[in-house]
Amino acid sequence: MPEYEIHPITDSHYELVDSLPDGRLVEITETPGTAVTRIAKGGASRDFVDYMTETHKYLLSEAANRWVQVWVQGQPRLELPSQGLGIAEARWELLTPATQSLLPAPGIAVPVERPGGFAWLIRPPHVQPEVVTQFNALLRRLVGDGLWRQHWDAGDDYPPSDFNPFNPGMPLEPFSRMLVRAEAYTSPDGLHLQVRQYGGHFDEGENLLFLSLPAPRGEVRPAVCEAALHAAGWRVTGPWTRGDRGSLDALVAAV
Repeated sequence: MPEYEIHPITDSHYELVDSLPDGRLVEITETPGTAVTRIAKGGASRDFVDYMTETHKYLLSEAANRWVQVWVQGQPRLELPSQGLGIAEARWELLTPATQSLLPAPGIAVPVERPGGFAWLIRPPHVQPEVVTQFNALLRRLVGDGLWRQHWDAGDDYPPSDFNPFNPGMPLEPFSRMLVRAEAYTSPDGLHLQVRQYGGHFDEGENLLFLSLPAPRGEVRPAVCEAALHAAGWRVTGPWTRGDRGSLDALVAAV
């Protein structure tokens, strides 16, 4: 295995610049432990750039060493495009009109993270679509090819003895399904409804609401679930899907 060094990412900030070489709209420059994202003016709002800089300060200070750079001796970094290794996934994702309600107004963006992946869900028009396309190409190289890595709960003993910078990652469901979801299921005690916030540091979801209701004939009915959710201040924003044991699952947002 090639020799490598691990550098915790301790500084990640964003800048607006007049222009970038070769007509690019966004670039990332690195040094060990730092990353600077520069966006050409017109490609993103000043509010977005300021928000991302401030939020990364908080994320990196609260979650020290949770993201690291892997510097492999003799390996080019952003001088090469993605090699398609699929080690992990990270991206910016523009919210659609149907999913913007998931981000409380007047929010600019929200980070969603799970083992093997990270996304920023962004409210248009703070970032132009072409900037998102170019930035995601950079992330496919940095994160997809394993140059940047998560190491949750690794403590001071990172990397572990079996660490391999070329191990593949795990498949991920779409990030837009990871924000706030309602789950309905039955038990001998009746119908149970849970609303959970996914992403961030939560593997199983943070409980935001739990309700128990009578369940005639032990059935889970979408109409009953929606009425109960609405009375509690939530509305369904996506189709219900049925699980293996008859449970129901749907995206929701606050009323």
